[in-house]
Parts: sequence; C-alpha cells; structure tokens
Amino acid sequence: MPEPKDECRPVTLPSNETIRVRSAAEPSPEAVTALGKVVDAVRAKHAAEHRPDDGAGGLWARLESARQPRGLSLRDVASQAGVRFSTLFRIGQGRMPDSADLARINAWLEDRNA
Repeated sequence: MPEPKDECRPVTLPSNETIRVRSAAEPSPEAVTALGKVVDAVRAKHAAEHRPDDGAGGLWARLESARQPRGLSLRDVASQAGVRFSTLFRIGQGRMPDSADLARINAWLEDRNA
C-alpha cells in the first residue's frame, strides 16, 4: 500500500481562520483545536514582544498623506524613497525603520512637501 502523499492542505481553525498545513493526512478535530491554541499563543507572544511604536503611527500618517493624493502605491513609494517595500509595510504595522531608512523616508517626504 503506498504512503499517503505529503501536501499542503487548508485547515480551518476554531477561530474560522483558514491556514495551510503540510501533512500526509487530514488532521483530526482534536489536532485542529490544538493547532488553533498554538496559533493563538504564538500571536499573543508576538504581539507582547512587538508592541507598536507611537512614532511609527505618525510616520505612517505622513506617508499616507503624501502617497494617496499622488495615486502612488507603497511599492512606488519604496522605489522612490530607496527603501524596501517590507520596510514600509512594517511601518504600517507600527514598527519604526532603522535610522538609515528613516532618513531616506524623511528625505522623500520633504521632497514631496517642498
């Protein structure tokens, strides 16, 4: 008898969120419940360890007020400012960039306000 194929399969957690899990078989209801608890615990730990930076909210507001009227995407802004898209995404999540990226973003913002 052949071994079951190991593949990524969607699993709906008790929170009704669907995630993809790599396994050879459908997980049992007990396994899905346990997985939901693990996902919740990891998210809570991450949130506790990565609290939003108050300054990031202000920087994000400045970026949005410069970006939206010009019809620019975040990728456009990242390219023009000379930073990675992921840097802008993290700012939107409440995390400040390093000093070099912050300087590039501020320079881009100043050029837009001149």
